[in-house]
Amino acid sequence: MDLNEIREIFEYRIDNPLNINTCDENELRELNILNEQQIKSFFDYIRTFGLLFSKYELQAIPYFDLQTVLILNSLVTVGNAESHYQNSLISMVRDLSLIHISEPTRPY
Repeated sequence: MDLNEIREIFEYRIDNPLNINTCDENELRELNILNEQQIKSFFDYIRTFGLLFSKYELQAIPYFDLQTVLILNSLVTVGNAESHYQNSLISMVRDLSLIHISEPTRPY
């Protein structure tokens, strides 16, 4: 890939940031910033801790150095992770409301 192609990708992503909470490995790879170990580490982190609330959480991912995080911050977004978690919480509350909890019985 030549420098013009990389510049075009960066220009596109600055105007159209990649949602890193919904992207796949190929989309991350297309940024030409992360190596395979960093891509694997990113998805391991998401599986372990869930969606990112902030782009700045990228600093906590193993193998992500400061320079990589600073470049990514210009090219990515976390989308609306807060809304996702809020909807998940609402679903859990609804599920709990379907469970009948009886009063404990007292021994006589």
